[in-house]
Formats: sequence, structure tokens, C-alpha cells
Amino acid sequence: STHCISSAASDVYKRQSLNIPTSKDPCAQPSFHNATLCDAAKPFRHLISLRLANCSSYLSLSFTALKSLSTLQSLSLLNCPVAPIRLPVDLALSLTSFTCVNSLRKLSGVWLSNLLNLTDLAVSDVNVKASGPFVILARMTKLQTLTISNANLTGSLPGHLHSNLTHIDFSNNRLKGNIPPSITMLDSLQFLNLSSNSLAGEIPASIGDLISLKN
Repeated sequence: STHCISSAASDVYKRQSLNIPTSKDPCAQPSFHNATLCDAAKPFRHLISLRLANCSSYLSLSFTALKSLSTLQSLSLLNCPVAPIRLPVDLALSLTSFTCVNSLRKLSGVWLSNLLNLTDLAVSDVNVKASGPFVILARMTKLQTLTISNANLTGSLPGHLHSNLTHIDFSNNRLKGNIPPSITMLDSLQFLNLSSNSLAGEIPASIGDLISLKN
């Protein structure tokens, strides 16, 4: 069974089946394994955070049910190797945090690129099919923390990254080419991990310009 309580909330609070058993109010706190979090709206509370962990093999996330989660801000899938899901546009735009670890079996760069308003993106231990990170990141102008690791990601490091990034982890992929000097212009960057790729050339001399770098 999953380590979560299942629910869906919309402008008028209602439950929709996500094929996950539930017998409790998903807005009650603390929720089972901290799986859900709701806002304080009245008269109906809205689900703003959903965490699905260690999912059963029969779990499915239907498009109809996901349409009811238009207020969701944070979605985490941990060890949930379910079939890839189609996200409604409203849900894709409402998410500010998306975590996918050993889940969804595979992802595409185009699918991820639709999450335009993310501030936090973490994808690990799942294949990501894309011609390079730029396809994923080009329109994510609000992103602050970025992890795409052990994802079989190909291509080269993007020549431009948004300046508000504080965390970048591209470790354990198949990235090639040089480390672009533009990466050393990220004044807020505190963490950088490019290990276990096929990068070539020298580390830019301007790496010392990363005044906030700690790791």
C-alpha cells in the first residue's frame, strides 16, 4: 500500500478516486506519513501538497482525478513506478515544487518543460529523454533548486542558466562538452555537482567568481 492519504480538492472541495484507499480527512494534520497538506481556505480547504511514496503496482493516476488537483503546489512521487501521467494544464502551471525519485518509469524533457512555475525541481533514478537540459529549463524562469541526477540525460550543459539558481545537480548522467563560463556568473549558486558525466576541457578560470558557492 502507499504511504499516503488520497484526495483531490478543487474550488469546491471534493474527493476524487486516485485508486488509493482512504478513510480519513486528507486535510487533517498530521496526515499519514505527512502525505497531504491543505490550505486554510473557507468554507472548503484546498489540497496544496501531495506526497505518494512506495506505491503499489496497481496505482494509477487518471487525468480526470488530476484535473481536480488544480490548486496543488507540491507533488512528490517516491518509489512510484506507475505509468507516465498526463498533467492537466492548470495543474502543471500551479505546481511550484515537483519531485520524482524512482517513479513514473520514464519522463520526457517536453513533459517537464511544461512545469513553468517551478521553484524546485528534483528528478532522480528515472530516465529522462531529452536532447539536453536546455529543452527542460528554457522557460523555468523561477527555478531556484535543480536536480536531474542518474537520469541518463544526454546533450550538453546549457549556455544560459537563470541567475536565481542556488542548487544545481546534474550528476550521473551522459552530458558532454565543456563547462560553459556562463555557469560562473550565478552569484547565488551555493551547490554545484557535475560529477560522473562525460564533460571535457578545463574548469573555467572564472569559477572563483561564484561568491556564494559552498559545495
